[in-house]
Formats: sequence, C-alpha cells, structure tokens
Amino acid sequence: MKRRLLLLGLIILSALVFFLTTRDTVGRDVELVAHYFTLEPGGSLFFNAGPYKEGTAIIGPNDSAFWVKDGKAYTVNEAAKEVAPELQQAPEDIQYDLAFTAAALESDDDEADRALDEAERLAEEGDYAGALEKHIWYHENALAVSPSHYGVRLSFALSDWIDLAAKYPEALAALKDIRDEKTSRLEAGDSDRELFHDVISINQHLGESSATVELFERVEAQDPDFASTLYDAVNEDLVQAKEFGLARKYLGDPIDRLATLRRQFEEGVKRAESSGFDLGREMHEKLFTDRVVRIITVLKETGDSEGAKNIQSEALKTLDNSIIRDAIDP
Repeated sequence: MKRRLLLLGLIILSALVFFLTTRDTVGRDVELVAHYFTLEPGGSLFFNAGPYKEGTAIIGPNDSAFWVKDGKAYTVNEAAKEVAPELQQAPEDIQYDLAFTAAALESDDDEADRALDEAERLAEEGDYAGALEKHIWYHENALAVSPSHYGVRLSFALSDWIDLAAKYPEALAALKDIRDEKTSRLEAGDSDRELFHDVISINQHLGESSATVELFERVEAQDPDFASTLYDAVNEDLVQAKEFGLARKYLGDPIDRLATLRRQFEEGVKRAESSGFDLGREMHEKLFTDRVVRIITVLKETGDSEGAKNIQSEALKTLDNSIIRDAIDP
C-alpha cells in the first residue's frame, strides 16, 4: 500500500481529516488541493505527497502537480492549472520533474505499509493469526516508521482489524486488550492526547462510545486541564450519553465556539464551490448543523434557554434549515 492519502466520501471532512490535521502538515496541504477535484459518490481520490523546497509537492489525478507552502497552494503544470485555474503558478524554481520525484519518493512503500498489506493478504488467505500479528505490529510501530501513518492507523487499519475480528474472535480480544491497556495508562495520569485519540478511535470502531465517556469522566476528575484539551474529541459522545452538565463545563463561550464553526463552514463551502466538488457543500452543511445542534442541546439541557435561543438565532443567519430551527421547539 503506497503511503498515499486516500480521500473517501464524508471522511474527507470528518475522521480522516481530523486525524491528519492533528498530526500531519502534509495532510493539511493535501486537503487544500483535494477540494479542487470532483469526488463522485462512492468514489475516491489518490494523492502522492512529499516535502519539496520548504513546502509540499503533491501529485494528484491525471498527474496534476501542485506545490503548497505556508498554507497556500500553487499549480506546477498545465494539468493542475486546468483543475484549479484560479491558483497562482508556482515560482520558476519549482520544477514538475523534481516535484514528481519528491512526491513519489515520499510515497514509496515503507515497513509499515508492507505490514498492513501483509495483514490484508494473510486475512484473505485465511491465516487469521498471522494477519492479527501484522495488525498489532502496525498499530504499535507505524508512527515510529513515519508520522504520515497517523490517519490510516486510526481509521482504515482499525476498520480492517474489525473485519478480521468478525472472522477471528482472538482479533477482537486483542484489540480490546490494547484499548484497555491504553485506558489504564490514561487513568493512571498519562496526559497524552494522542493516547486518548487511540482509545477514542478504538471505541468508535468497537461501537463502545460509552467507554469513551466513562474514561473522560475519570480523566476529568483528576486532571481538568487535560480534560479541557479533549473536549472537541468527546463532545458528541457526551451529548449522546446525556452528560450535559459535563459538556457545558468544557464547552467554553458558546458565541466564540459558534464563530469558529461559522468560519470553518464558510471557508469549506467556498473551497468546495470553487472546485466544483458536488458533495462539498452538503457535507459542510451537515457538519455545521450537527455541531450547532450539540451546542444548543447542551445549553438547553443545562437551563440556559436564552443562550440556546441566541445560538440558534445566530446560526440560522449562516445556515437556515429545519434541523437547526427545530433544535429547541420542534
């Protein structure tokens, strides 16, 4: 499996992007370029990316070449210019051949890629014990091989592990053991956000979000400052668990949070519309709506009806839909 960034459907705006932007500058740069391509429902886009000239060289579909530096994307060849005509041409010293080489070299298979490929092959051949061994190795070692595995490790790799567990119960037991060991470290006072993200992701794939809430409650009781850095990752689980008081404690200023959501929504929609990404606006609308409704719900359920109505009113100025309108009085 090449260390390429695969963007699928809603994942481009949710889990994978969250993980990539948490850890990987290359992931952020690829996201800037990806919005210029049309992603068909159920389709996929592949990008090779690697460091080049103090920026990131990105090779997209049809060998379109881009260069990103300091959050600004440039086109390198005509194929890229056809996709994103509004982008500036890269400086003259950014050469297509060298950019292509930089992206291709960075995308060569590494030891972690090969382990994940081997896990898939062994599972297909019925060697479930061997596949499990490769999954465990990948989970424990992939980031040491390269931080670029951060997103795949907590998304596609875990999905494959769950598929294996459906055929091989030992794989399920092993994944739970890993989750429990990481949980114990957090409960013992290890204030590591990446460790917490590991647990959240495993719980999500296991369908055990309640375990995430219980862990957050224990972490919050002993280290509120650390808990405050985790709120964005757990707020959906808290609301689903009806832990409204705890959610309100770490929500912060609702107006400031709404302002951040509005800015993210407007920037996302602008990129989607300029790129002709047909599903882009729909996905951004869903993300904005879900997050706004959670703010309203937390305020309403903690007795701040006026604050909930204010957030609703302000949010409707950005996006007027029935879900936000019915969030208080359906």
